[in-house]
Amino acid sequence: MSRSRHHDKFYIFIIGLFFATRILPGIEAAADSVPPVTASRRADPRYAGDPLAVRALNPVFDTFPDSSLVDFSFLLDPPAGKHGFVELGQEGHFRYSKTGQRAKFWGVTIAATHAGDIEKRRIEQVVDVLARGGCNMLRLHEMDNRGGEKYNLVRRNIIDEAYPNNNISTEFDAEYRDRADYWIACAQKKGIYVYLVLRGYRTFREGDGVASADKLDRAAKPYAFFDDRLIELQKQYADEWLFKHVNPYTGKPNGLNPAVAILEIENEDSLFYGHVAWREFAEPYHANFHKMWNAWLAKEYGSTAALRKAWTNSKGECALASGEKLEEGGIGLPGMTLTSLEQIHSIPWTDPVNSPARCRDGARFAAEVQRRYFATMRGFLRSKGCRIPLDAVVHSGVLIDTWTTAREFGTSAENAYLDHPGFLPGSTWVGKPYFSNMNYISAAGTESLAAQMARYRWSGVALICREWTLCWPNEQRVISMPDMASQAAMQDYDCIIHFAYYTWGNPDMITPFGQQADPTRWGMNGYAAMMFIGGQTPADTHRVEIGFNDQDLFTWASCYRPLHRLAWTNRIANWNPDTSAPTTADIGVILRISSGRSGTGKYEGGNLLLFDPNYAQRAQMPDNIRREGLIIQSGYDHPWIYKTDGFPLADVKAAGYQPLLESASAKSCKGFHDTKRNCVVLADVDESSAAAVARDFAAAIINGKNTFNTSGTDPAELTALDGRIRRNPADGMLRIGFERVCALAGEFQPETEYKAGVLEVSTSSPIATVIASSLDGRPLAESRRFAVKMATVARNRGQTLEATPPNQPGAGKFVLTADGAPPVQTLGKPCDAPTTIKIGGKMVAEAYLMNGTWEMVIDRDSKQCDLACDTPNVRFVVDPDIFGASAPETISIRKFYTEYPPADANQAGYDFIYPGFAKYVRMSGKQ
Repeated sequence: MSRSRHHDKFYIFIIGLFFATRILPGIEAAADSVPPVTASRRADPRYAGDPLAVRALNPVFDTFPDSSLVDFSFLLDPPAGKHGFVELGQEGHFRYSKTGQRAKFWGVTIAATHAGDIEKRRIEQVVDVLARGGCNMLRLHEMDNRGGEKYNLVRRNIIDEAYPNNNISTEFDAEYRDRADYWIACAQKKGIYVYLVLRGYRTFREGDGVASADKLDRAAKPYAFFDDRLIELQKQYADEWLFKHVNPYTGKPNGLNPAVAILEIENEDSLFYGHVAWREFAEPYHANFHKMWNAWLAKEYGSTAALRKAWTNSKGECALASGEKLEEGGIGLPGMTLTSLEQIHSIPWTDPVNSPARCRDGARFAAEVQRRYFATMRGFLRSKGCRIPLDAVVHSGVLIDTWTTAREFGTSAENAYLDHPGFLPGSTWVGKPYFSNMNYISAAGTESLAAQMARYRWSGVALICREWTLCWPNEQRVISMPDMASQAAMQDYDCIIHFAYYTWGNPDMITPFGQQADPTRWGMNGYAAMMFIGGQTPADTHRVEIGFNDQDLFTWASCYRPLHRLAWTNRIANWNPDTSAPTTADIGVILRISSGRSGTGKYEGGNLLLFDPNYAQRAQMPDNIRREGLIIQSGYDHPWIYKTDGFPLADVKAAGYQPLLESASAKSCKGFHDTKRNCVVLADVDESSAAAVARDFAAAIINGKNTFNTSGTDPAELTALDGRIRRNPADGMLRIGFERVCALAGEFQPETEYKAGVLEVSTSSPIATVIASSLDGRPLAESRRFAVKMATVARNRGQTLEATPPNQPGAGKFVLTADGAPPVQTLGKPCDAPTTIKIGGKMVAEAYLMNGTWEMVIDRDSKQCDLACDTPNVRFVVDPDIFGASAPETISIRKFYTEYPPADANQAGYDFIYPGFAKYVRMSGKQ
């Protein structure tokens, strides 16, 4: 049964609670005082004479460059944990236990040797740089990852593998664990919360008492979900690492420290992931799992006769194979081969391995097994006094999978990679990687960023994107930071963590994941943090939910569906109508859409879009089966439902409904709008058309319109938040225009002016992001202190990315044939045609530069402009009004070095040549 929306007293109480505990805007005001990192650095001789106390921004001059001239550590509130433990609020967002204030996190992952094989001095250095870059979350991952011989990589990890412990995985490497403890302590001191991963890639050993240990890959995927011995070993590890061991630098066990904000039970594993097909499990795991499957079927059905009845369809076909008997424990495991929703009807019902009936119960069974595992681990951790929110990382593209973590933990934690390295068969992680090298602003399909994340977002559940990036060597990755920050803020997500930040090996070069030396990603990190945790980009208060009832969830077919593309224009969450009473998560829901995967279910109330993708198949069924369809069950019991090619126009009008998607003959329509209930009902349309209708319907509700028109097609430009976020797949441009932050990101055409909010840009750089951000809480056009940054492209010297020839393996992709080496190059060069920046119609700066990276911070009250550029000898013209009435010759310019006292630049005025390789220059007008 669907939940009623008529709970007035409940909603009045919840709305009051909601507004009483919201994050307050205006966090930028804190930037007027000296931010924490700058304050702490001023005692360091390295920064003597430098008012910004900034490391080099150019990775050529510093192994761990600062993200920005701006110290974004004012977004942090050190020490972490001082406001109590991070908790899950009733509405499904993180809050601090002492204050009830909303907690949002933006950070990075540091993994494996990058966490444990560096000296403490470097840990201090990196944490300092992360805090200044606006990161308030540090995820320590893969600490149990030895790599492996098949990857030509064996490395030290937190588990001691040195003799005599080389045949067990239960002892800790004291030095590696000490490094992890130190990371936690250093992060806590700076105001950075910590996210720990329990089972990442642990290699279980024969000496652990693990059966067939030599046949298990890293992390024992997926056997660790159901084998009692493996689960006991996971508990033991958690007990030793989180509770029995006391962090010597904090004085607390890590599992009882409020500065630890999230615990990840397991990484990228599940019974739905397909690491090993169920029917191919190693022994004795296969026999045990098969026994569990039959025990579950016996509990559900009791007998072979009952199971036979349940697995028989309307045509009298049965999914049981000849000779299968439940009483003998002889029901075979399903193959769980995933197909599209459209193709599921072509799978023979009698298929002894992949029958829809067998796979449906396979999904139910696996979900129960996983939930039992999660409940077991949760119960163990809670019994130790652990209050930290938990998550687990399953298959983000399988809804029943993420539903198991949502139900048990109240969280959903997954990834969002764009242009992840691909490999030819048999060469994963050891061969040459392949990339699309595309502009992802032009991608708005089922695998695009917004659709990826919307698939694992559940109503009333915290969303954690714990790994994301647009991978190098994609040449368009400069779009990634403003793209993710604006999307995550609009969707009101809870935690966004970039993968990764590298500290070891060669951190001076760019890698697919490592951003520390990448001006296009790390260089924009602080501005993105300001947008997301600083509140510059608001959440959409109007919410749209996609309904997946239990039958929908257990329908074993691909979940990569067009409805989730709505996340580019609307705030989206998945919702199960078979769950219980309303909660705070229902606030702001304006529309619910039936996913209709199973074609069954009952939706009550109004503000619904009823869509059944199985409409055509149901129309061919007997009347009694047709009447079980969700459209009829949800209140539209007309004789012409599920019977014709669309709805008869005359009948629709006679029923008092408004036709939608009328045919050219004007005799039928593909949908209608019931204005009394405010419901839209669709006939035989594909899911892309249903999504387009839903977008138009939601817009009508938001605008208070009782009627609307729709073409059932996507608009040319995807807009959100009243057009303040505009995504144009045709021109490859993202436009973000809010009161305190504006950005343009994508592909620029020369001699063309682009506008987003009050920001206007023209440039000859073909790929770029330009962002302008208020730093004093005022609207950008009125701000007295604000910053502008532009980044374009970056590559390693000598890297080679080549298009794959047609008719060759990997055709249509680009192959990285050479990684290159330092130094990182941004291809900047002086240019006669300037990049022009205007704010509020007034010119702020002209940079006579193509490509390259530059940034300026303007303080009108102090009559100062700090400017950094990674390209030498470039002409800049800065708005003279910044310096008041000062004559050009009285505007002084000082240049600052990386580790050398500042000096006069031997220039004056607002029109000048950037002096060589200065760290930055300060222009000052006469006071």
